[in-house]
Amino acid sequence: MQLDANNLLNYASRLEGQELLTLKRKSAFAVKKVTADGIEIIPGSTGELRRVSRERIKQVCDEYARSKSLNPGDYQAITFDASYLMSLIHGFLHDCESGENASK
Repeated sequence: MQLDANNLLNYASRLEGQELLTLKRKSAFAVKKVTADGIEIIPGSTGELRRVSRERIKQVCDEYARSKSLNPGDYQAITFDASYLMSLIHGFLHDCESGENASK
């Protein structure tokens, strides 16, 4: 399965309510809700809702396809929420490699 905004959001919707960790700092966060407009994330450190638009997610997916980098700093020009998206991308790719996304 190809990494794109639609597939990543579909993957994230299966993680709603679960505690996840960022890749680099291992900071806790949760996917509150996936909407038609993007994703709502709650960082464990603040508990304050953050929204990442579908367009920003698309830009991050496009840049990942080009660079293959999971370093959030490489996406800072696109969004300051890249650390959460990198964690989701990493999980999505891991599940694709193991065949888990193909059956869902």
